[in-house]
Amino acid sequence: RRTMPRWHTVIMAFVAIQVVFLLLYFISGPHPLFIVMVPPVCIVLLISGVIALRRGRKEAKYYLAGWTLFLIGLIVYAGKTMGVFPATEFIEYVTLPAVLLEVLMFSFALADRINVYRFEKQEAQARALDIATQKENLLAEQNALLEQGVKTRTQELQKANDLMRNQQEELIAQNERLQQQQEEIEAINQNLEYTVVQRTRKIAEAHQQIVDFAFMNAHELRGP
Repeated sequence: RRTMPRWHTVIMAFVAIQVVFLLLYFISGPHPLFIVMVPPVCIVLLISGVIALRRGRKEAKYYLAGWTLFLIGLIVYAGKTMGVFPATEFIEYVTLPAVLLEVLMFSFALADRINVYRFEKQEAQARALDIATQKENLLAEQNALLEQGVKTRTQELQKANDLMRNQQEELIAQNERLQQQQEEIEAINQNLEYTVVQRTRKIAEAHQQIVDFAFMNAHELRGP
């Protein structure tokens, strides 16, 4: 059906016609058209089998063998009906072994087809396993790259954190030095203020002494 859809349609049409004639055979005896349809059916079946075999369908050889045996039986039986062959007991029942051989050949074809499906399934499973392995390897590589990236980024962040910590420690040290210098400056200022006050007081005392001395000299000069 998938390999030769047109031939499949033609074969199904012939099979349907032959089934109708076969039913008529059991109801009212052999129909003349049944015998007339045998050659074209044989030709169609054989040609379709040969085409399928040439297209690489290995089970077609069993199909050809089965249909050939069955068609030989039908031809012999049709020849007996038309008077070509004598009505012996073997010819009378020749279709029975032909059908049995056909079923046997079709069984071989089915077994071969099952083996093909099994082989295709194994190939599909192998491909799926290979794809899964490739995906797993790719995932492992991506995880390794991601882990390496995270590790590198962590190291960069650690370096940046260490740098910030060092800068913070330097700023704290500078702040402590500035605070110490400020305390020293405040102490110097306090000392300077004290010194200025002391010197101002001494200058004021000296000035007062000079004033007193000048006053005494002036008084003595006025009245000796």
